[in-house]
Order: sequence, then structure tokens, then C-alpha cells
Amino acid sequence: MREFFDAADKIQHKPLTDAQWSDAVECYQRAKLMTDAVNDLVKAFATQSGKKAASIRKVLVARAGCKESEMRDELQGTLELLGGGE
Repeated sequence: MREFFDAADKIQHKPLTDAQWSDAVECYQRAKLMTDAVNDLVKAFATQSGKKAASIRKVLVARAGCKESEMRDELQGTLELLGGGE
């Protein structure tokens, strides 16, 4: 019987505490600031390079994830499909 009540206690819904809300708000605010900073950086890079912001963002994401070679392979595959690759 004790196991039943222990298991039931684990799935009981409990209200979020003020401390949890405070932590969540702080996390959200930091993430928002970082998102805004990345957006500003991408815009500046696009302006500087004359490239589209979407292209800059794609390369940034690839470099951040160490997936540049995957991106090159994908581009090469696309070029081959279009008849422009070797």
C-alpha cells in the first residue's frame, strides 16, 4: 500500500513557487537579450558582407554546431541535382 501512495505522490500536481517563477523569468529575460544580440549581429554581418541575413544565420548555426562539412555536402548535393556540380 505504501508503494501505491509513494507513486501517487510523485504524480500529484503542485503549484509553481514564486522562486520557480522568478528563476523562469530571469532565464527568459537572458535568453531574450541573447536572441536580440544575435539578431543584431546577423544584421550587421549581412550589411557588412552584402549577403542575406538568412544566409549569414545558416552559416552561423552551422559553425556553432560544427556542421560546416555537412552544410557543404548538402550544398554540393543540391548543385549536383541542379546540374551545376561536378
